[in-house]
Amino acid sequence: MDILRCKTPSMVRKEIYVFLLAYNLLRSLMWDARTTYTTPPLRLSLQGTRHHLINFIPSLISSNFNKMPPNLLHFAKSYCSQGCS
Repeated sequence: MDILRCKTPSMVRKEIYVFLLAYNLLRSLMWDARTTYTTPPLRLSLQGTRHHLINFIPSLISSNFNKMPPNLLHFAKSYCSQGCS
């Protein structure tokens, strides 16, 4: 979040809220992956999580919504097994 693209104060506020939401969702994903696979917290990084999630998005989009939780578990397992950085 280097540059805010919105022009009005209300839209800037919304943009900051969305950034904070995305940040907290990534941290939540990191926490779930860490506790599920007992990965040491120093092996996880925010940028590594973001990178792995971006690479995993096509698989999530192409999957059936009924299979979503196993796909997210697969993401967490592959994320923790690769060192996450």
